[in-house]
Amino acid sequence: MKRTAEALAAITFAGTIGSMTAGVAIAEPKAEHVVGEQCIGADIGRRDVAPNGQAIICDSNYQWEPYVGQTPHDPWVTAQNP
Repeated sequence: MKRTAEALAAITFAGTIGSMTAGVAIAEPKAEHVVGEQCIGADIGRRDVAPNGQAIICDSNYQWEPYVGQTPHDPWVTAQNP
């Protein structure tokens, strides 16, 4: 009987926590990059959204550039496969 009471208390507590957080809005992910910022080779081809809502991509020049459908390539990889 004691275990049943403990289990009910735990469920009640969990329900209280759940109802307290039910109305909390989930924050939108924040943009991490801006146009002109430097990026690394591992990011080439990765896309993001700038704080102003513009689509951007880490381009072959190792900088975040406006994304207009380009297909970037990694100059280091190209040099490794002559």
